[in-house]
Amino acid sequence: MLALALMSATPALAVESDNPMLQRGVRLIQRMEETAGLRVLMRALRWPQNTDRDRALIHLYRGIAYGNMLHEQGARRSFRQALRFDASVRVPGSVSPKIRAIFDAVLAALRRARVEGRRRAAAAAAAAAPRDRTSETDDGADDRGRDVSRQRSGIYWPGWITGGVAVAALATAIGLGVASRADQSAADDPNLPFSRAKTLVDHAESKALGANVMFGVAGAAAVMSAVLFVLHYRSKPERVARRRRQKSAAVVPLAGGGAIAVGGFSW
Repeated sequence: MLALALMSATPALAVESDNPMLQRGVRLIQRMEETAGLRVLMRALRWPQNTDRDRALIHLYRGIAYGNMLHEQGARRSFRQALRFDASVRVPGSVSPKIRAIFDAVLAALRRARVEGRRRAAAAAAAAAPRDRTSETDDGADDRGRDVSRQRSGIYWPGWITGGVAVAALATAIGLGVASRADQSAADDPNLPFSRAKTLVDHAESKALGANVMFGVAGAAAVMSAVLFVLHYRSKPERVARRRRQKSAAVVPLAGGGAIAVGGFSW
């Protein structure tokens, strides 16, 4: 008698679908046969002609069945899947307040997740948007160009290192030249034995050769340093921007006659 009373007190759950397994599963849940209804609804998911609406309804009624069985986690999981297939799906008005509260909580959580997702997408799009070029300076460098200019305004190490090599080579060449002259002067002493004088001459010639080589190295390093500094100067953003400007010609009316004005920047 109690089972008959429960069945008579449960209103019919209406569902519109062409899936026959879905219709059968809903009827079983209506008769409080949740376990059998869940098995039938699992077969309904495999029906080849299911639409997203059909899948949403299947998961919705699976959630209702789990709720009747006091399986809250299963109800929440099924309701989330139903709302992912169709965000407009809702539980019928005949369900218990407990099941309705579970569905409403899942629906609110999904809405918050969608709002947060849209907010993050908007923030990412704003971060990836191109920068406003109206803030460019008169010489054509925008904020990024100024940052690069500041980075390049420090010590230019390649040029300075090459220059240092030139200075060191020059100092070495001068030292070898002085030592060569000293050896040559010592070798000219008539009181020295022949072997000692010959040794000093050999040393003087070796040092003179070394001095010549170092003078060549110093000259090559000085030229390379100058080239590097020139290239560095030309590569500065403000210089590049000025070179990119096109020269132009225009006829400008002036008082007393006309004139051709040619303007532009070049380097």
